[in-house]
Parts: sequence; C-alpha cells; structure tokens
Amino acid sequence: MNDAHTAYLDKLLAPYGPTKPIPELVVEINRIFHVLSADGYDDIHPEIHDQLPGIWRDMLAVVHAKGKPPWKIIDFGAGTGFASGMALEHLPIKDISALTCFDLSEHMLAKAGERLKPLFPALQLTTTLPTARESVNLLLSNSVLHHLPDVEASIASLEPLLAPGAFWLAGHEPSSRFYANPECVRVLNAQEHSNRWTRFLRPSKYWGQIKKLFHGDLNIGAAKRCVEQGLFRAQPSADVIDRLVDFGVAHSVEEAQAGRGLDFRALEKRFAGRWTLRDVKTYSYMGNLYEGYLTSYWRGECAKLAHRFPDDGAMFTCLWQRNS
Repeated sequence: MNDAHTAYLDKLLAPYGPTKPIPELVVEINRIFHVLSADGYDDIHPEIHDQLPGIWRDMLAVVHAKGKPPWKIIDFGAGTGFASGMALEHLPIKDISALTCFDLSEHMLAKAGERLKPLFPALQLTTTLPTARESVNLLLSNSVLHHLPDVEASIASLEPLLAPGAFWLAGHEPSSRFYANPECVRVLNAQEHSNRWTRFLRPSKYWGQIKKLFHGDLNIGAAKRCVEQGLFRAQPSADVIDRLVDFGVAHSVEEAQAGRGLDFRALEKRFAGRWTLRDVKTYSYMGNLYEGYLTSYWRGECAKLAHRFPDDGAMFTCLWQRNS
C-alpha cells in the first residue's frame, strides 16, 4: 500500500476498532465474505459471463499458439471455476496434464468441482498451494488481484511454482486509469446525471438494484461475523466491508487519488525483468456500472470512449509471460 491508501483506510476503519493489521484483515474478511457469497456468486456477477468469454478465448488462443504443452495449470483464487472452465473449453483437453484449483474458500471450491470435474475428472481442489517447483506452465486468475493486500508479493510467492516461460492470464481486474481519464469521468458523470430520475423505470435496472441489495446483505452478514471472530471491537459498516473485500477497487476519482485501484501499466513496470505483458484488453467504460444495464445511447458513448482510449476502461484482462 502507498501512504495515501494507508491513510484512507486508517481513517475509514478507526471508528470500529480493528484488532489486526490491514493486510490480515483483508485476507480474513475476504475469506468470510466468499463463504457467504459462494451460493449466489455467479448470479450476482453476470458481467463475468457476458463480457469475458470472448476475451479469454482470444488470449487462450495466443497461449495455444505460442506455448508448449502439456499444460500444467494452477487456477489461483479459482472461485466457482470460471477461469478453469475457459481453459477446458479453449485448450485441447488432451494437452492438459494437470489442473489444480486453489482457493481459500472450501465453499467456492465445491462449486468449482461441481462445474469442472465432469469435464476433467483428474481435477485437484485445494486450499493450500502446491509445493512442486518450476512445473506449472499456465497460471490462471480471474477477478482475484483486487482482493489481495499485496499483489506483487502474492505473485512473487507463486513464481517458484512456475516454469520459465510460463503464461499467466489475469482476468477482470479494476483499473484506476479510468478515473484518471477526465473524459471518461465526464461521460460517467453525464450518465449519472441523466439517469437520476429514470433509473427505476427501465426493467434492466431492477436487476442492478437487486444485486446491490443482495451484495449489501452479504456485507452486513460479513460484518457481524467479523465482530464474532474478534476482527473488530464494533460492528463495521457495510461500506467498510466492501472496501476491504474489494481492496483494490476504486469507486471514484477521490478513491483512485487515494491509491485504490490497479493500473496494468504500473504493474508492467513493477514486473519488469520478471514478466512480459503479451496482450491486454480493457473494457467497461462506465466505471463500476456494468454496460449491459445501459441504454443503447450510453452503450454507444462507451464504444466511443473505448475507441479513443483503449487503455482506459474501468476493467482489464492481461496475458503475461514469465521471463526465461
């Protein structure tokens, strides 16, 4: 964390008496939250299944063309198994010699097993990272990095498992670049202004509100468990839980300026000498609002932004390759 992000979180958490350092809180609260959300995770994240399959298909085509099977795969933070499902769909299964799903939540892993074992019976599910060294040549992660207290340290801890030249496909992460782009923010503000009275009149909006309510209930449930487990002296608000679960997500210009959010160009510099960025795709040009909920006019405005600022969507997916 940088100093601005630390100060932001210290101020946010102070009224609730946290009993552990912020990195430990982030890990423990994510564990609690994802136990509670396992059953409904896919239902409250339709954007993953609507936006990402084509991006994953194209990037896995690069892996297939440039890589060297057989593939030994780790799905890091596997959740309900989306990333592994994409690999099984877009890589020849005969070329996959091992597939391991790692997640801290046994509940999430159970969902992944239901989805994936019929496709790949040798699937391994684990809450503990394997110890074999330099044998994995394809690392998968999807919507994971923004839950981590230290992205660079987490990836460094995985590197001993990875073969030289291994690929890493990192999907669906929030980008602070969107909020650093004044034109993107202008269009977002214009949409929010025009939508302030009509947002409940369109059927497409009802699901967005239901999702918010459900997510809020999960945050409240997680907050209660945090107190029960001694992580806070007073029950934190739903917003506090949200900011700790989505540790690397900026929801506004102010939060981005406070050091929240990820920037794949900054990661590229930090990973220099260790990883090479092979491909990147950014999307979601309406901030944290899923474009599928928008009218055709605002989807058109998003398309214009995507053409003008291809690096500055609010979400990104990257394909990296480990240097030999």
